[in-house]
Formats: sequence, structure tokens, C-alpha cells
Amino acid sequence: MHRAIFRWITAKDLNKIEFSKDLTTNTPMGLLRGIKSGTETYHNLFKRLCSYVGIHCEIISGFSKGVGYRPGSRFKSERFRNQWTAVWIKDSWRFINCNWGARHVKEANDQQLTYKIDEFYFLTDPEDHIQQHFPDDPKWQLLRRTITLDDFVRMPVVKSPFFNNKLKFTSNVESVL
Repeated sequence: MHRAIFRWITAKDLNKIEFSKDLTTNTPMGLLRGIKSGTETYHNLFKRLCSYVGIHCEIISGFSKGVGYRPGSRFKSERFRNQWTAVWIKDSWRFINCNWGARHVKEANDQQLTYKIDEFYFLTDPEDHIQQHFPDDPKWQLLRRTITLDDFVRMPVVKSPFFNNKLKFTSNVESVL
């Protein structure tokens, strides 16, 4: 069921959908309209759909190395604040990020959203997830040994193609490859 919800949400190209003005805001399609207009989030929609089918889901807040982040930059403002979700599946928590799994910006200076499903953001391994997302609460790192925000800043900036192509680091590296 987790996968069906992820696919239903991430398969929607919001650039191509015209929403009825009389949609109720508290429905899945109403929430999608809110995402398109910037008044709602993918995480709230995902959590809502999970609740309909009895899936335990948590929204996690923290910092992300998103569009415009420069290697080694400190997180001094709200610009890189972000949210993502974790679901309880087979006796453990796993990460799902419908926002990053549904769309991306090709160029940092362009801001034009491109909708294309990225499977990396479905049930992402904690060791890979921490490369891009640092939660406010260390328990949501889901790692045996947690890292600090300074450790996170020093980590290289890698995106989903790195992991989708089964690449791994062979040694500890910092910020720039």
C-alpha cells in the first residue's frame, strides 16, 4: 500500500492538471491543488492517505541539501528547512519523500519544476538518506551512530543519480569530490 500511495502522488504532473474551483480542500485532489498553489505539502497529503489505510507515518523536519545548496555551506537561515516522511513497515522505520520523488528543478537559477518520478525517494536507506537530509531530532537519522550537523555539512553533496547508479564512497570524503 505504501508503494501505491507513493506512485499515485508522484505520478501527477501538476503543471498539466487543471483543478476544479469547487474542490473540497480536505480531499486528496483538493490537497494536490493546494500543493500546486503552494498552500499545502506533499508530506501532508502522503500522511493523510496513509492514515486512511492504517499506515503509521510521521512528518520529519530538518535541513536538506536542496537546490542552491553549496558544499560546505552552514545552515544559518530557513532557506534549506525541509520536511519528509517516515513510515513504519516490517518492524522498522523507512523514509519516503514524495516531494523530491515527484519533481525537481533542473537548474538552481531556473526554478522551473520538472515532474518525473524518482524511485530513490521511496523507502530510502538511512545511510543514503542522511547524505541529503538532516533531521532536527537525531532519532530520525535512523542510523546506528548518529552524526552532528557539522558532520552533515562536511559530507559531499550527492543527488539521487549517484545512488540510482549504485555508486558508493570507498573512503570518507568531505564536501567536494
